[in-house]
Amino acid sequence: MNGLKWFKWVVISCILACLSLFAFNMVIDPFGVFGDRFINFYAYNMNNNPRVAKIAYLDRHFEKYDSYVVGGSKSSSLSPDLLNQYYEGASFYNMMMYGGDFYDYQKTIHYLVENYKVKNIILHMSMQEIDHYNQQNKTINTELSEKVLSDNRIKYYSKYLTLNLEHAFKKVQGLIQRKFDPMAYATFIPEKGVYNKSVRDIESLGNLDDFIAKYPEFNDPLWHLYGVAIDDNVTALQRIKDYLEQHGVSFTFIAAPTYHKEMDRYQTDDIYKLWRGIARVTDFWDFTGYNSISYDARNFYDRMHYRNSVGNLMIETMFSSKQPLTDFGHFTTSENVESRLDDMMSKRKTAEAISAEKDMRTKRVPIVMYHDIKLEQDDSGNRTVKQFESDLKAYKDAGFNTIHYEDLINFVYKGVSLPENPLIITFDDGYLSNYEYAFTLLKKYEMKAVISIIGWSVGLDYDPIRQRAINPHFTYAQAKEMIDSGLLEIQSHSFDMHDALTD
Repeated sequence: MNGLKWFKWVVISCILACLSLFAFNMVIDPFGVFGDRFINFYAYNMNNNPRVAKIAYLDRHFEKYDSYVVGGSKSSSLSPDLLNQYYEGASFYNMMMYGGDFYDYQKTIHYLVENYKVKNIILHMSMQEIDHYNQQNKTINTELSEKVLSDNRIKYYSKYLTLNLEHAFKKVQGLIQRKFDPMAYATFIPEKGVYNKSVRDIESLGNLDDFIAKYPEFNDPLWHLYGVAIDDNVTALQRIKDYLEQHGVSFTFIAAPTYHKEMDRYQTDDIYKLWRGIARVTDFWDFTGYNSISYDARNFYDRMHYRNSVGNLMIETMFSSKQPLTDFGHFTTSENVESRLDDMMSKRKTAEAISAEKDMRTKRVPIVMYHDIKLEQDDSGNRTVKQFESDLKAYKDAGFNTIHYEDLINFVYKGVSLPENPLIITFDDGYLSNYEYAFTLLKKYEMKAVISIIGWSVGLDYDPIRQRAINPHFTYAQAKEMIDSGLLEIQSHSFDMHDALTD
């Protein structure tokens, strides 16, 4: 082979190699910038870089949405579904990004408004923005989409066409792994833009001591952050607000809930300066500071991210007619910002004060369970009417105060106080005797109880499947009578779980 032919083969080989690289990166599309049209593994793309992947996703699906949450990773806990219930006719998407400051938020909001139909923007401040603005040391996993930064599409697409193949191979590996494990790379719910917390949201939180023992990092302090970027961020906030007003877009600003150890990392003078600056620009909902949420680690996934349940509580506080927690959620304005700051910062507590209050946030609640109530003693093991009345007298004499499960849930998740010595009395199955005998005695002693009914047997004294008589069960009308009394709470003991177990 002469030199010219060799040169041609080298050139052709290089061209083919480049085209193969381009094609492989376009088809696999590890950041989703080409729309992920072949694999549709959007959750993986967003895990790589939500700033880039979400813009690419919305470029294909923007017609489904008209409202957006913009903020750092904490803002994921603001549920688009719940926001849609309070914003009439709205369809929210959550644009949460890793890290982020008001430079990133401004650029993102401009792109949304210029390219999509936008009715509402909720801007969410995480607090870490206090020490940075327009960071220059971003990586491919944290940088903004080139679409957001400029109109140089050639530069934008060529960057991802020529990616190191490592990124594409990792996505292929993730796709294979997900075939065997549906939760692999399921960090995001692409259709909503939020973190997938389906596993963390059903974990048993237990009491505070048990939770801290399971996650001891909640006891560790965080390094200090200083307000070197306050002026830049507040100036950008002003530009964002002015821009949205000019384009007729509804604007809401939120300061996020903070775990108390995160709050401790910020200097008092910096917080005063930041809050005063924000209040000069806009009124805002303030959920940060020191309160019943921030001092309970169970309200957080980690020291930096509050739970979805807390996000739901924030939305309910902002948009419903009630404020579930008196110390959580303050509508701050230029008129009340000084009093808000003084109140918020006066609640900084020492470790000793936190320890002293821990017992106030923890309750031990005994639960006693009954089934049927009998007129006369038999070999079933159930209590008689006389025995049940004796039990109620004993509970009263011992100083117990009966509560419902709903009361316990409100104590754990909303901080609603419980009476001293709380006790839950429960009945399983929903027997007629619960209505005829137990309900009568509960009214006599003004005590509460919970009945968990079996769905298929309500109102029946005969099993039509097995064609046999069963203990009579109370009706829905009788259940409503008990509920209306305020003494009885009805819960589910499944529809037919017992049949499934016996079968």
